[in-house]
Amino acid sequence: EITQEFKDTPALLATGSGLVAVLDAKGTLYLWETSTGKVRELGGLDPFPFATFWNRDTSIMPFGAMAMSGHRLALVASAIYPGALIVLDFKEGTQTTYSTAALPLGVAISEDYLAWTEYTGEQVTPLSGSGPNAGVYLDSALRAYSFADQQYLEIVDHRGQQGYPSLSDSLLAWQESANAGTDIYSLPLPSR
Repeated sequence: EITQEFKDTPALLATGSGLVAVLDAKGTLYLWETSTGKVRELGGLDPFPFATFWNRDTSIMPFGAMAMSGHRLALVASAIYPGALIVLDFKEGTQTTYSTAALPLGVAISEDYLAWTEYTGEQVTPLSGSGPNAGVYLDSALRAYSFADQQYLEIVDHRGQQGYPSLSDSLLAWQESANAGTDIYSLPLPSR
């Protein structure tokens, strides 16, 4: 068991290749190398364009999902509304935005693919609820990006909410609500 204490409360965690990425409740991103115990502070995320709406004086995190594979860290920058999906590549030292309308319903990344839930509009339903938005929820599509082909893939584009994608090599699994339930679907993506 290896432990590491952080100054502020961790809000999101992701791991890959012996590294642990930690985003704390104040928006500071750390990279912890478990084999050496080294912790690098990568900086606060508030200078990035997608986080300009966030007031660091509040305790509300605008970040909704994070996943890591190898030297890449994927982050959905919204806890409630559609937001940016960025990938930090620690090997290349780059930051790339893959979507500006990602929902915080999970993100998945592997060596070959990035998968997320994309906001496509509102859907009116007979769901119970009260208030001005009763019966309205966010409609979504499941999208992916192939790092090898540098192409976007539309995995699911029908009405309903898809979410919580998970990747293992080229196998993609997700939760699907289109059939009035919470079915789990899977799909093999093209492998290299």
